[in-house]
Amino acid sequence: MTFLTSRTDALDRWFHSGQRDDATARSAPKPTMVPSPLAPLIDDLQSRNVTGWLSIGATLLSLATASQHKTARHGDELLDNPSPSGRGRSLTVPVTDGTDPEQGWLFVWATRPARQHPDDAEKDLRGYLRAKKHQLGLPRGVVFLYDEPTRTLVGVFYDGHTGPLDATLTASLHTLLPATYMQRSIHPNVKRLSQGTKGTPKRKMQRPKR
Repeated sequence: MTFLTSRTDALDRWFHSGQRDDATARSAPKPTMVPSPLAPLIDDLQSRNVTGWLSIGATLLSLATASQHKTARHGDELLDNPSPSGRGRSLTVPVTDGTDPEQGWLFVWATRPARQHPDDAEKDLRGYLRAKKHQLGLPRGVVFLYDEPTRTLVGVFYDGHTGPLDATLTASLHTLLPATYMQRSIHPNVKRLSQGTKGTPKRKMQRPKR
Protein backbone atom coordinates (compact mmCIF):
# COMPACT_ATOMS: atom_id res chain seq x y z
CA MET A 1 0.00 0.00 0.00
CA THR A 2 1.25 3.46 -0.89
CA PHE A 3 0.07 6.80 0.49
CA LEU A 4 0.33 9.73 -1.92
CA THR A 5 0.40 13.04 -0.08
CA SER A 6 -0.18 16.46 -1.55
CA ARG A 7 2.71 18.20 -3.27
CA THR A 8 0.76 21.41 -3.82
CA ASP A 9 0.14 22.61 -0.26
CA ALA A 10 1.35 26.16 -0.93
CA LEU A 11 -0.71 26.39 -4.11
CA ASP A 12 -3.77 24.99 -2.34
CA ARG A 13 -3.50 27.55 0.46
CA TRP A 14 -3.26 30.42 -2.04
CA PHE A 15 -6.19 29.13 -4.12
CA HIS A 16 -8.55 28.50 -1.22
CA SER A 17 -7.73 31.78 0.49
CA GLY A 18 -9.06 33.57 -2.59
CA GLN A 19 -12.34 31.63 -2.44
CA ARG A 20 -13.27 32.76 1.06
CA ASP A 21 -16.02 35.31 1.57
CA ASP A 22 -14.70 36.35 4.96
CA ALA A 23 -12.95 39.69 4.48
CA THR A 24 -10.89 39.11 7.62
CA ALA A 25 -9.50 35.81 6.37
CA ARG A 26 -5.75 35.81 6.02
CA SER A 27 -4.61 35.67 2.40
CA ALA A 28 -1.87 33.26 1.41
CA PRO A 29 1.00 34.34 -0.88
CA LYS A 30 0.85 33.16 -4.45
CA PRO A 31 3.58 30.57 -5.12
CA THR A 32 6.18 31.45 -7.70
CA MET A 33 7.96 29.11 -10.07
CA VAL A 34 11.54 28.23 -9.20
CA PRO A 35 13.85 29.52 -11.96
CA SER A 36 14.99 26.75 -14.28
CA PRO A 37 18.06 26.65 -16.54
CA LEU A 38 15.82 24.96 -19.12
CA ALA A 39 13.44 27.93 -19.33
CA PRO A 40 15.18 29.49 -22.39
CA LEU A 41 14.90 26.21 -24.32
CA ILE A 42 11.25 25.76 -23.40
CA ASP A 43 10.46 29.37 -24.37
CA ASP A 44 12.19 28.77 -27.70
CA LEU A 45 10.11 25.64 -28.32
CA GLN A 46 6.94 27.61 -27.62
CA SER A 47 7.95 30.45 -29.95
CA ARG A 48 8.65 27.91 -32.71
CA ASN A 49 5.29 26.27 -32.00
CA VAL A 50 6.96 22.87 -31.90
CA THR A 51 4.47 20.00 -31.74
CA GLY A 52 4.24 18.83 -28.14
CA TRP A 53 6.19 21.79 -26.75
CA LEU A 54 4.00 21.98 -23.65
CA SER A 55 4.48 18.30 -22.82
CA ILE A 56 8.20 18.55 -23.60
CA GLY A 57 8.52 21.52 -21.29
CA ALA A 58 6.53 19.91 -18.48
CA THR A 59 8.63 16.74 -18.76
CA LEU A 60 11.90 18.65 -18.61
CA LEU A 61 10.70 20.74 -15.67
CA SER A 62 9.71 17.56 -13.82
CA LEU A 63 13.38 16.60 -13.57
CA ALA A 64 15.21 17.18 -10.31
CA THR A 65 17.02 20.52 -10.08
CA ALA A 66 20.45 18.91 -10.51
CA SER A 67 19.21 16.99 -13.56
CA GLN A 68 17.80 20.17 -15.08
CA HIS A 69 21.18 21.88 -14.81
CA LYS A 70 22.86 18.84 -16.36
CA THR A 71 20.29 18.65 -19.15
CA ALA A 72 20.69 22.35 -19.95
CA ARG A 73 24.39 21.73 -20.67
CA HIS A 74 23.90 18.84 -23.13
CA GLY A 75 24.01 21.00 -26.25
CA ASP A 76 27.10 22.97 -25.19
CA GLU A 77 28.94 19.83 -24.11
CA LEU A 78 28.41 18.21 -27.50
CA LEU A 79 29.49 21.39 -29.29
CA ASP A 80 32.58 21.73 -27.07
CA ASN A 81 33.68 18.18 -27.94
CA PRO A 82 33.23 17.66 -31.69
CA SER A 83 33.98 14.25 -33.13
CA PRO A 84 37.57 13.83 -34.45
CA SER A 85 36.07 12.01 -37.44
CA GLY A 86 34.19 15.14 -38.47
CA ARG A 87 30.79 13.54 -37.95
CA GLY A 88 28.04 15.03 -35.83
CA ARG A 89 27.64 13.95 -32.23
CA SER A 90 24.49 12.98 -30.36
CA LEU A 91 23.21 12.17 -26.88
CA THR A 92 20.05 10.14 -26.30
CA VAL A 93 18.06 10.38 -23.06
CA PRO A 94 14.77 8.52 -22.40
CA VAL A 95 12.57 10.05 -19.70
CA THR A 96 9.78 7.91 -18.22
CA ASP A 97 8.91 9.16 -14.75
CA GLY A 98 5.50 7.46 -14.68
CA THR A 99 4.57 3.80 -14.69
CA ASP A 100 2.82 4.17 -18.04
CA PRO A 101 5.19 4.06 -21.05
CA GLU A 102 2.65 6.13 -22.97
CA GLN A 103 3.74 9.10 -20.88
CA GLY A 104 7.40 8.71 -21.81
CA TRP A 105 9.60 10.85 -24.04
CA LEU A 106 12.83 10.20 -25.91
CA PHE A 107 15.10 13.25 -26.05
CA VAL A 108 18.01 13.47 -28.46
CA TRP A 109 20.60 16.26 -28.54
CA ALA A 110 22.64 16.30 -31.75
CA THR A 111 25.14 18.45 -33.65
CA ARG A 112 25.54 19.10 -37.37
CA PRO A 113 29.08 19.65 -38.66
CA ALA A 114 29.76 22.29 -41.29
CA ARG A 115 30.25 19.78 -44.08
CA GLN A 116 26.91 17.99 -43.56
CA HIS A 117 23.97 19.16 -45.63
CA PRO A 118 20.98 20.23 -43.49
CA ASP A 119 18.60 17.91 -45.35
CA ASP A 120 20.88 14.91 -44.81
CA ALA A 121 21.23 15.68 -41.11
CA GLU A 122 17.48 15.98 -40.65
CA LYS A 123 16.77 12.76 -42.55
CA ASP A 124 19.35 10.77 -40.56
CA LEU A 125 18.20 12.11 -37.20
CA ARG A 126 14.50 11.62 -37.90
CA GLY A 127 15.21 8.04 -38.88
CA TYR A 128 17.31 7.42 -35.78
CA LEU A 129 14.69 8.99 -33.51
CA ARG A 130 11.88 6.83 -34.89
CA ALA A 131 13.95 3.63 -34.74
CA LYS A 132 15.16 4.30 -31.20
CA LYS A 133 11.63 5.08 -29.99
CA HIS A 134 10.45 1.83 -31.51
CA GLN A 135 13.26 -0.10 -29.82
CA LEU A 136 12.50 1.38 -26.39
CA GLY A 137 8.72 1.30 -26.76
CA LEU A 138 8.31 5.05 -26.31
CA PRO A 139 5.55 6.88 -28.19
CA ARG A 140 7.05 10.35 -28.51
CA GLY A 141 10.44 11.82 -29.16
CA VAL A 142 12.21 14.99 -30.17
CA VAL A 143 15.61 15.93 -31.55
CA PHE A 144 17.34 19.21 -30.69
CA LEU A 145 19.82 19.87 -33.51
CA TYR A 146 22.65 22.36 -33.03
CA ASP A 147 24.85 23.78 -35.78
CA GLU A 148 28.54 23.33 -34.93
CA PRO A 149 29.88 26.48 -36.66
CA THR A 150 27.31 28.86 -35.17
CA ARG A 151 26.41 26.86 -32.01
CA THR A 152 22.75 27.72 -32.55
CA LEU A 153 19.67 25.51 -32.31
CA VAL A 154 18.83 25.09 -36.00
CA GLY A 155 16.21 22.36 -35.86
CA VAL A 156 13.69 20.70 -33.56
CA PHE A 157 12.25 17.45 -34.95
CA TYR A 158 9.25 15.84 -33.28
CA ASP A 159 8.11 12.26 -33.88
CA GLY A 160 4.91 10.72 -32.56
CA HIS A 161 4.74 7.69 -34.86
CA THR A 162 3.72 4.50 -33.01
CA GLY A 163 3.11 2.05 -35.85
CA PRO A 164 5.46 -0.46 -37.46
CA LEU A 165 8.73 0.69 -39.02
CA ASP A 166 9.38 0.63 -42.72
CA ALA A 167 11.91 -1.83 -44.14
CA THR A 168 14.81 0.62 -44.05
CA LEU A 169 14.37 1.56 -40.40
CA THR A 170 13.71 -2.05 -39.40
CA ALA A 171 17.04 -2.99 -40.95
CA SER A 172 18.75 -0.18 -39.01
CA LEU A 173 17.71 -1.56 -35.61
CA HIS A 174 20.78 -3.81 -35.43
CA THR A 175 23.03 -0.72 -35.45
CA LEU A 176 21.49 0.65 -32.24
CA LEU A 177 22.80 0.04 -28.77
CA PRO A 178 20.65 -2.64 -27.09
CA ALA A 179 17.84 -1.37 -24.87
CA THR A 180 19.57 -3.01 -21.90
CA TYR A 181 22.22 -0.27 -22.07
CA MET A 182 19.55 2.14 -20.81
CA GLN A 183 17.97 -0.04 -18.13
CA ARG A 184 18.95 2.38 -15.38
CA SER A 185 17.22 5.31 -17.05
CA ILE A 186 13.93 3.82 -18.24
CA HIS A 187 10.98 2.45 -16.33
CA PRO A 188 10.66 -1.39 -16.05
CA ASN A 189 7.34 -1.30 -17.93
CA VAL A 190 9.08 0.27 -20.90
CA LYS A 191 11.79 -2.40 -20.80
CA ARG A 192 9.21 -5.16 -20.89
CA LEU A 193 7.42 -3.47 -23.76
CA SER A 194 10.59 -2.99 -25.79
CA GLN A 195 11.56 -6.64 -25.41
CA GLY A 196 8.39 -7.64 -27.21
CA THR A 197 8.53 -4.97 -29.90
CA LYS A 198 8.10 -6.41 -33.37
CA GLY A 199 11.03 -5.97 -35.69
CA THR A 200 13.71 -5.91 -32.99
CA PRO A 201 16.43 -8.41 -33.92
CA LYS A 202 16.81 -11.24 -31.41
CA ARG A 203 20.34 -12.20 -32.41
CA LYS A 204 23.35 -10.93 -30.50
CA MET A 205 24.24 -7.45 -31.64
CA GLN A 206 27.85 -6.79 -32.57
CA ARG A 207 29.64 -3.47 -32.52
CA PRO A 208 26.57 -1.31 -31.83
CA LYS A 209 26.91 2.26 -32.99
CA ARG A 210 24.32 4.10 -30.96
